[in-house]
Amino acid sequence: LDGGARHQAQQASTYDTNIYSTTGPSSANKTYSANAGDAALNFNYASNQKVYIKWNQSYRFPNIDEFWGYDVNTSTQVFNGILKPQISQTYSAGGDWNLRQAHLSALIFQSITQNEIRYDMDSGLNINSEFNINRRGLALDGSSSITNKLTISGGGKFQKSVYANGPYAGNSVALAPDLLLNARANYSMNQNWSLGGIVNYVSNQHYDSGLSDYSSLNVMPSYTVADAYLNYAFNGFEAKFTIKNIGNSLYGTTGGYAWITNANGGMSPNYFYYPSDRRSYFVSAKYNF
Repeated sequence: LDGGARHQAQQASTYDTNIYSTTGPSSANKTYSANAGDAALNFNYASNQKVYIKWNQSYRFPNIDEFWGYDVNTSTQVFNGILKPQISQTYSAGGDWNLRQAHLSALIFQSITQNEIRYDMDSGLNINSEFNINRRGLALDGSSSITNKLTISGGGKFQKSVYANGPYAGNSVALAPDLLLNARANYSMNQNWSLGGIVNYVSNQHYDSGLSDYSSLNVMPSYTVADAYLNYAFNGFEAKFTIKNIGNSLYGTTGGYAWITNANGGMSPNYFYYPSDRRSYFVSAKYNF
């Protein structure tokens, strides 16, 4: 039986002197606190075989920049208030198994989040959601050593994220895909060199928009992205060369539906998204003394 707890209090003071404000400078001072904790019962019923159940409560305090949003009327940043911390409670059960050259883990979970910090497309402000958000799902991950040099792995998560109460109860939450899948491989050429890759799949997800728009809007397309890497290690030195998005896919991880400026300068409601990087290259190195 494992467990722990944590308490945090945060005091925030703000002063806003936005020249576009019609009410003049504003100030605010708030102190919020939140509690986190977990309790887990682990049962090792055989060598390298384990099942468990767990309860967890976590929190996130807002970042300072989240106290400001975008006023659609004045087209400028405005102070939207000191936000409360969001708090989530999660119940889960799972297991971890090692079978010869294979490793498998599985998890089922359900969580409820209060005061989730979100950007509200209707007002342009960052808010604490007045409606609770419920997430439930299943996660699996496994790996196997095919040879003493080659290891393949794969995993995924199926998750439904919906509003738990209020007039939109049962509606899906924006920017929350239902299905995530990945496949991984690593090949050790010798004691110094290794190479590998990973392929990620992300299913459709709702564009961010006003809650009332969800049922009539299109969804963001699913996408698949692959990365590859080459590692070198010698004594305490390590170097890595990585190619991200090796297939040069065009995709976006976030987007919305709102009033936007068209090419002709006019305004109309339309879809938008923020494109992710095309093919890119990274080199890193480190030395452990």
